[in-house]
Amino acid sequence: MRGVVLRAMLALVTGCALAAEADEWRGWRGGEAQGRSHSDKGPVAWSPGRYVVWKTPIPGRGHSSPVVTRDSVYVTTGYAAAALPLAKRAAMGGVLVVAALAAVAGAVCLVPSVWRWDAAPWREFLGVLALAALMGVVGHLVFVGYVFTPGTETGHTFGQTRWQVSGAVACLGLMLAASRFAPRSRGRLVLGIAAALAALLVFLARPNPEYYRPSGGGDYAPLILAVPAVALGLGIVILLRAALTRRGSHAQEQRQQSGPERVAIGGRQSAIGNDEGWWAKQSPGRFFGLSLLRLALLGAVALIGLMGLRLNVARVAIKMMTHVREAKPGLMSSFAWPESLLPVVLVAAGIWLVAEAGGLWPRRTRLGRLAVAGLLCLPALMLVERNWLGTRREFARAIICLDRATGAVKWTRPCAPGPELGGHPMNSQASPTPIVDDERVYAYFGPYGLVATDLAGKLVWTCTELPFERITHGVGASPVLADGRIIIDAGQPDEPYVAAVDCRTGKLLWKTPRPRFVGTHEEHRPPTIASVEGRKLVLIWGWRDLRAYDLATGKELACRPIERLPGGEIVTSLVVDGDVVYLPYYRKCYAVSLAKLLKGDDPILWATDLEAKGPNTSSPVLVNGLLFMASDTKGWATCLDAKTGALVWRERLPNVNNTMSSFFAIGDLVYISHVSGVTHVIRAARKFELIAENDLREPLFATPAPVDGRLYLRTAGHLWCIGG
Repeated sequence: MRGVVLRAMLALVTGCALAAEADEWRGWRGGEAQGRSHSDKGPVAWSPGRYVVWKTPIPGRGHSSPVVTRDSVYVTTGYAAAALPLAKRAAMGGVLVVAALAAVAGAVCLVPSVWRWDAAPWREFLGVLALAALMGVVGHLVFVGYVFTPGTETGHTFGQTRWQVSGAVACLGLMLAASRFAPRSRGRLVLGIAAALAALLVFLARPNPEYYRPSGGGDYAPLILAVPAVALGLGIVILLRAALTRRGSHAQEQRQQSGPERVAIGGRQSAIGNDEGWWAKQSPGRFFGLSLLRLALLGAVALIGLMGLRLNVARVAIKMMTHVREAKPGLMSSFAWPESLLPVVLVAAGIWLVAEAGGLWPRRTRLGRLAVAGLLCLPALMLVERNWLGTRREFARAIICLDRATGAVKWTRPCAPGPELGGHPMNSQASPTPIVDDERVYAYFGPYGLVATDLAGKLVWTCTELPFERITHGVGASPVLADGRIIIDAGQPDEPYVAAVDCRTGKLLWKTPRPRFVGTHEEHRPPTIASVEGRKLVLIWGWRDLRAYDLATGKELACRPIERLPGGEIVTSLVVDGDVVYLPYYRKCYAVSLAKLLKGDDPILWATDLEAKGPNTSSPVLVNGLLFMASDTKGWATCLDAKTGALVWRERLPNVNNTMSSFFAIGDLVYISHVSGVTHVIRAARKFELIAENDLREPLFATPAPVDGRLYLRTAGHLWCIGG
């Protein structure tokens, strides 16, 4: 019995010793915020079915990185507090039903032109093909609008894209409806005036007009002008043609549309004075062959329209279906980005203009009243549903605590309720990484406050003295913890500031304004803590300069203009190595001496041109005197000599489209994860060596946490623990 007790006591003491030695990862990129693990070894190869210690579903959506303590793992998330309103769901269903009915009604009107003996001649059949192509484009835009820009996403980019798609559908609906009426008819005049008003509406009522401007609106600037311009041009063309058409020709066209005079030819009815008589003289076999040809042309043109006027139909269809099967939360497809939408809108407008100028609209095979009514009701209903009905939802934001050993959820603390923030598709309602100390968990949610809970999940305090604008990209910068203070950098364009909050009380200790930078994106870079000659600094590299603030008082100590060419957001974290701080962004990387910065001397040690292949979002890591960084797109990985800034190597990583995660290091290996779910393992050496490529097959935005030889990875739907 005594031996059993002794063994139990020995096991208890050993367990306590192991727990005391357990590594931790208490904040953004670890305790020192530099992305380096204290372990020498870690997992190298894994997959969804291999080396997974545990896997736990995480509700909602958040891009915050896991925070790991001795016995727990913490993440934050955001989720809708209530389901979509019934009116919103009914309107979405109504749009799809109206679109389907309009498509069926249009097909009923157009398909008979293929085999009727008195069908439109070839010249007018070109007009039938134009109608089929434009109706296909309407179907394509409805598909893109409801699959790739869902109504549940209320970020600023989704809002702007939904507005542009619904505006384009409105233009196409007016185009198709105008093809049915004679140039001087009342219906045409009404449509011309409606098109001019629609142009004004599309331009003035766009979401976030402060950010989306015709000049300087980023990728969306061409669409901001193009869609209203198409609607305005449509109205002008309709009204001009009505004014230039002679009354006599108008009356003749009306008689032709009401039906030509017919005579019997060979036992069949045909039109006098038209080339339909040529059709009637053909043999049944030849007529059947010509009808099949026309049917094939009609189907092919409609299919090309459905593919967004892309000629490689098979490849586009496979790509679209692949996107649907691999729906990535918060990500728009390439079919919904401005550079993809703009050509579709312009080519569709060109097709309509050619048919209008050439008088190709068919007089006998016209769209019926039901089809026209559907094509006019569809954009009206879509505009309302996409842009005004239920576009803002109440959201709950929460801290989730999991057991480090098993992955079981210990507790969930909902906090910081409020409407969903506008944001970038790559952002979320819970992107800043929380911080943990020995007593509390701290989570930052932008304008909804900085929240503190105890380690059991009980809410301790909420600081709401940290305002943040709600437009454009949303909140991204993680807070940092130093000397009992939580440092927040609110890099908003209008009134940016850096602030410190007391950990014990949640009271604002100091708040220092920063220079305004209206007209650009926000900054999302976390503040960087550094020490120079025993003095702790808060470093902020903004749009124009590098500034150093005193950690205790918030007083600005130094400011140095640092060249930064326009373009891209500010997200990438700084890397500190003693007196030297590295400033990376996608065009250049700088090395700066902090001692010289404080003295007012020229602090730049070197500057390396990264040829637009550096990071905007992903943060670098410093290992073995080498600086490793990754581009946001196209998978470029770059290694620089930290002492000289010389380019050591640059390689393109396979199977990468976007990289939001940051580099981290375990021993002599560096890791970089990508949105696709792939994580590459690279040797931290002067010669590029790709050790492994691991795919979890789930979108990955957050930077993993390497702790005690394991990896804690947060994907779109799960938190994973990977062992060796």
